[in-house]
Amino acid sequence: MFAVCYVWKTRTSLAKAVQAGRQGKASMANKAVATAILVGSGARPAGEPPVIINKLRWPGERRTFWLTVAVMALAVFFFTTFSLGTLAVLLALLLGVSWLAVRVQHAGLLGSAIQVSRTQVPRLGRLFEECAARVRPPLVQGFVAQSPALNAYAFGLSAPQAVVLYSGLVQCLDDDELRFVIGHEFGHILFQHTRVNSLLGGLAGVPGLPFLSGLAVIALLSWSRCAEFSADRVGLLACGRLDKAQSAIVKLMIGPHLAGTVRAEELEEQAAGLERNPLAWLGQLGQRHPFAVFRLRELRRFAAGAAFQQAQTAVDAGL
Repeated sequence: MFAVCYVWKTRTSLAKAVQAGRQGKASMANKAVATAILVGSGARPAGEPPVIINKLRWPGERRTFWLTVAVMALAVFFFTTFSLGTLAVLLALLLGVSWLAVRVQHAGLLGSAIQVSRTQVPRLGRLFEECAARVRPPLVQGFVAQSPALNAYAFGLSAPQAVVLYSGLVQCLDDDELRFVIGHEFGHILFQHTRVNSLLGGLAGVPGLPFLSGLAVIALLSWSRCAEFSADRVGLLACGRLDKAQSAIVKLMIGPHLAGTVRAEELEEQAAGLERNPLAWLGQLGQRHPFAVFRLRELRRFAAGAAFQQAQTAVDAGL
């Protein structure tokens, strides 16, 4: 997953935005300030994500999610030998461990990565701000960490959640491509994917009946792939340019140097061939991300539809 976290504006800026909103004079820019992220200040975002965001979830994601929950519930139920008391203790333990693991990971970032702001890695600070003004995520912190890998991810259970970009990714993407990546990670947070991963990821490891436990992991990975399609839609909304969203994914596929020689539109035939190949379907069972050619195809379909145009209009109008 791509990941990004963000922290911005000052207490004074937030106070001005809230005051302007009370006076009924807040502009779209003021709305962005009101939803800005204030790391360490104890402030909370004052705005809500655009209503249209809730309609961007990929159609198959909800169905796959509830199927995953059902399979995991069966696995946990059999593991606890039908004891509701044991089940309650297990769930409480997993919740506590998940929360602690997330906080430890967050603390580790503060010690080994750079927290993004207007003065720390200002290029990213500006891009985070612009993306958040469009899709308005909840309280988030953004980091950049040293790694040659072209990767990013988001995580968190409670506010502030975190988004992390690897330095290798930042160096090879241009600003519009980074907007897609940042928006993608904001999408994971907006759709609650980060919380689901933290909670269900622990349940998937419960050693229940071998068949059910394995099926639970497969179901969770299937949902994770659907979640990537949903997050890509928010990334496209934050970026606003299909060509740049596609070029970002192509660079993740083959690196920045060869990406300029690829026509993303022609990968449609490659995706169609994979769909007809049952072995390709089996090859995805153990992966958290869908094949990149499927992501490109779904992005093109979404960009060509009325839902994207409506979402663009609503976000541009600050709705």
